[in-house]
Amino acid sequence: MPHGGDSGPCGAEAGAHGHGNGQGGHVHGHGHDHDHDHGEDAGGEEWSLYTQVDLPRSRVLNATHPSTALAAILRPYHARVDTTLPVVTSDADEQLLISLSFVCPVKVKSICLIGGDGTGGAGNPAHLAAFVNPPEGFDFASAEGGKPTQVWELVREAVAGGVEYPTRFTRFQNVTSLALFIDRNFGADATVVQYVGLKGEFTRYRREAVVTTYEARPLAGDHKTAEEQKPSMDLA
Repeated sequence: MPHGGDSGPCGAEAGAHGHGNGQGGHVHGHGHDHDHDHGEDAGGEEWSLYTQVDLPRSRVLNATHPSTALAAILRPYHARVDTTLPVVTSDADEQLLISLSFVCPVKVKSICLIGGDGTGGAGNPAHLAAFVNPPEGFDFASAEGGKPTQVWELVREAVAGGVEYPTRFTRFQNVTSLALFIDRNFGADATVVQYVGLKGEFTRYRREAVVTTYEARPLAGDHKTAEEQKPSMDLA
């Protein structure tokens, strides 16, 4: 079923994509990471990578309200379980594609994903695939046909503080962009996400275009010397 594209600054619409088992190279079994830790309030500063997201260059595809989706899920760590804040709900089907661009390179140690479905958790995300530094124009077809950097089977039950899913840290170095693909939930028509947290480190420099101005240096012959500028005193 085709997804509606984001009308935000990054533009490109999501392409149509099919549904089926085993698409995109996802092997549902031992290839997934089942280890997880329950998030703690302590160390919230480590979850501040959301402040390094370049919002105009990031987007959420197949969200019911794409223009406000990132602001809803990229929250301070202490607000991750605040149910009074907006959530992101998928639109055409249960899939969501969260594409993040960063203002500086980051290292991602863990991901925390909290579903927002309070009615038994059927609409909570069930599976997550991460793609580090995906190419421009990365969409649903790219996610389903590409090889993810890492995949996780997610916990259905709501856990106080959320669940922390560690990354294979050596694969999440020098991250300038990150795509998070939620391809299914636990049986609901729509997926609901309340919080996406990224734990890690970031460098201090920003990725900015360098503009060099070249000054045209005057040649010696372009200017008269002081002697040449004196009035002529010849009295012929």
